[in-house]
Amino acid sequence: FFFFVKKNSQFSIKEEIKTNLMEIEKIINISNNDKQLGNNNWRKPKSIINKDKMSKNELIKTQVTGLLNKLSPKNYSKINEGIMKIYDENKDEDFILELFIDNIFTKAVMQSTYCPYYVKLINQLVKLDSELNQFITLKCNSYSGMLKMENKKSLSKTEKETYDEFCEKIKNKTYKAGYSQFIGELLKNEIIEKEIISSCLSLFIENLKILIEKDINDESIEDNIICIYNLVKTTFKMIQYEDIMLELGNI
Repeated sequence: FFFFVKKNSQFSIKEEIKTNLMEIEKIINISNNDKQLGNNNWRKPKSIINKDKMSKNELIKTQVTGLLNKLSPKNYSKINEGIMKIYDENKDEDFILELFIDNIFTKAVMQSTYCPYYVKLINQLVKLDSELNQFITLKCNSYSGMLKMENKKSLSKTEKETYDEFCEKIKNKTYKAGYSQFIGELLKNEIIEKEIISSCLSLFIENLKILIEKDINDESIEDNIICIYNLVKTTFKMIQYEDIMLELGNI
């Protein structure tokens, strides 16, 4: 995955990030030198994050991200327990719902293999607070809205600002494919409505038609096919796909 990103993406680094990276490199070099000299204190500068200076929002986000980074089928129960504990301790905070959904959503779309486990986590949270469904639906609709902009000829100033930020995420097919599988899993668990799936399928099929018309060799054609495949595969038993299959057959 890392090689894929390196090969297919171009990033410009902000000065602040560049400075931080240089600082990290400096610490690594010091650590390496200490190791070579046999100094056992080389591990001391391992923590760059100063938790005392972090806001409560940032601190919770760091804790949640740390747990989600470790998620796997083998340790799901332990991670689930940790997530629920953080949620229970902070459920009165206004930002907590959005923070949890943002983090789980981001992880799920980038690690589609574990989508079912991320959805299981969401299911547990939904049982604690039904408002989460609204956040998830808004998140899905927001993503669909961004995808629609891909083939829009002209964007308003506000649309362009939002879209430019969003483009960093949808540059590679991994993100799109992961999103398709994730919302399919959400439907299977009755967390979102069928209309969201139908809307996304229509969007991907429309994109496919436009791209084929424009340039049969466009790399995005494959992206959209993968997205359609993931959606249909995940939700095949829940939605009547006769018309869509006919349309795909014609394409």
